[in-house]
Amino acid sequence: MKEIRLTVEGMTCLHCLKTIESALKEAGFTGKANLENREVVYYGKGTTEELSKVKETILKKVINQDESSTRIAFK
Repeated sequence: MKEIRLTVEGMTCLHCLKTIESALKEAGFTGKANLENREVVYYGKGTTEELSKVKETILKKVINQDESSTRIAFK
């Protein structure tokens, strides 16, 4: 397992952080979000398919929680 880091632009509050951590858990990944540096760290294989799944899962969960959350973007 590798440590994978994603910068999540638009993660601005504790609600976002908790929603993102919940999305990771539901997708079967172990990870944490850091609000201060707007970063998500999870553990996985690091494949392109896996990264796409993580991003899609986070986006779906955040948008379902708050329709105005379409401001979330990954770098």
